[in-house]
Amino acid sequence: MCPLLGIKHPLILATILFSGCSQDPADEEEAGGIDNVVVPAPSGAPPPQSLAGQYPVLRAAALQAARAEMDDSGEPPYLLREDSFDVIDCLGDDRNPELRPPPGKAGLVESTARQIAFLDLNFSRSGYSPEVYGGPLRDFEAWMLKSILEGGAAGSDASPSIEDRDALSRLAAQVESNRAELQPNLPKVVALGECGAGESDFIFKLQPVDGKAWVVNRFGFEVCKAKGLDPWDRDRCKRWDEVDPDRPMALAGTYVYQARWRNGAVGRGTKRLEPGDGETAAVVTIRPD
Repeated sequence: MCPLLGIKHPLILATILFSGCSQDPADEEEAGGIDNVVVPAPSGAPPPQSLAGQYPVLRAAALQAARAEMDDSGEPPYLLREDSFDVIDCLGDDRNPELRPPPGKAGLVESTARQIAFLDLNFSRSGYSPEVYGGPLRDFEAWMLKSILEGGAAGSDASPSIEDRDALSRLAAQVESNRAELQPNLPKVVALGECGAGESDFIFKLQPVDGKAWVVNRFGFEVCKAKGLDPWDRDRCKRWDEVDPDRPMALAGTYVYQARWRNGAVGRGTKRLEPGDGETAAVVTIRPD
């Protein structure tokens, strides 16, 4: 398990994030899927209020969500091309859009946690050793957090700002220098930002139709769980969004859903939403368990 939860200062945190997290750790979910999630018991201590104090929890949740998302996709690491590894993921949050992201700096800190976890897992699953990418990725993470927390211009990983692109270019150059020396057989590391298709429109329908359903992306679900909240409790976990059977939603990735019908029936589970042709909204049907 990664030693994250006791670190309060983001720059100190950045120096140890990869000591236990650079390798792809074993999945600790209980068998039986997300419906069997164990909600952590409250520790008695109040949750940290500062963004710096919350970052270790967000980082751990992002790692768990990114690992599960990559497992669900059944595809090779997203950033690995035929002849290169591209650190710029211009799809970014389009892979698994958040329905209720927090505003302002809080949202940027969460985006950074997701971006670092995504890069970490893509590097490790592509065969790059921690000695090749760990140090440069720590430096990039520290720069992102400092830029956000001190009022800089760090932007979203889905649409990198000029400053972000410069930092990602430095990350790629540093990793590439290490790769050429330590793992010359692996693809070169670049910062190009070449992308394919993003999210598609989906419409959620309930059968029977007299019910209501709510969805949350996997990261939001994991954040609530990591904070010791019951992720199914919509009053405490504020990430859930009620679906409108007449309103398409632009989504891609794996989402958790819960539904309730007038007769008391309920439904819970996950839905994997793959990008479609982009012309028509795909229908997702939710039924009672």
